[in-house]
Amino acid sequence: MGSASEVGANVFQVACFKSNAYLAQSPQFYKQMAIAADFEKGYTIGAVFRAENANGHRNLTEFVGLDLEMAFGYHYQEVVDTICDLFIQIFKSLTERFVESLVSTGIKNYHRHFLLFDLDSRGVAEFSQEQPREFCKNNTYMT
Repeated sequence: MGSASEVGANVFQVACFKSNAYLAQSPQFYKQMAIAADFEKGYTIGAVFRAENANGHRNLTEFVGLDLEMAFGYHYQEVVDTICDLFIQIFKSLTERFVESLVSTGIKNYHRHFLLFDLDSRGVAEFSQEQPREFCKNNTYMT
């Protein structure tokens, strides 16, 4: 990128062909431009860089991110439904396509790591405020 994509953020500046370039932090600006141009949804999957001054071993200066930008017509639940559908498909694909890999890594009860909630007729899990807490207490993901 020819300039920093985030205002006020710490950026990774690199020398490139006798000028400066910046590693991508977030494609948010470009996704918002697409939505403003009347695209319904936009997403990217790719490397994301953060120039964070962290002294621990668990900081994420580089990771693969999924960025989604979406316009909704009437209610934010439209976005929640889209994200829910996305995760359902991800987890179903993981368990269908990579069973051998999950088993070979020694994960016991691998299917519980991708446990899906009971869905209503729309395919959405709806909870009262206490239900997620109860679910987490009763369905540990630790092996």
